[in-house]
Amino acid sequence: MPTGHKQAEAREVRTVVLDHQCGPSSHYDWMVEDPQAPAGEGLLCTWRMTVEPSRWAAAGQVELTRLGDHRRAYLTYEGEISGGRGTVKRIDEGEATIVSWSERAAVIEVRLRAFDGRVTLQRIDGDRWVMVVGSSG
Repeated sequence: MPTGHKQAEAREVRTVVLDHQCGPSSHYDWMVEDPQAPAGEGLLCTWRMTVEPSRWAAAGQVELTRLGDHRRAYLTYEGEISGGRGTVKRIDEGEATIVSWSERAAVIEVRLRAFDGRVTLQRIDGDRWVMVVGSSG
């Protein structure tokens, strides 16, 4: 989440999960439109994780690493990433309602094909975050 942003009103945004194949560090990238940018604009807030959406509910809690914001093209892009950084394939997509949003925490109602429910994101320290599934914040 961009530094200095305050809590946003509940807002519908797009979200996507990419399978990022890049050798031994292959992972999933979860991207959410920045709810504080004008609709259809802004970058994608992005977290790296090792758990795919179909397993979020069973996991109950998922560790995340906050990455730099990504370009909006990744909402639909699949293929090679420049600079030898591997390939991405979209494995899920949908919408989300941002219930609350700050630089340290967020509550999001997520509607993907493989997962439909509420998650709470909490910053632990630095780029380390945790996602608690089914939490009301």
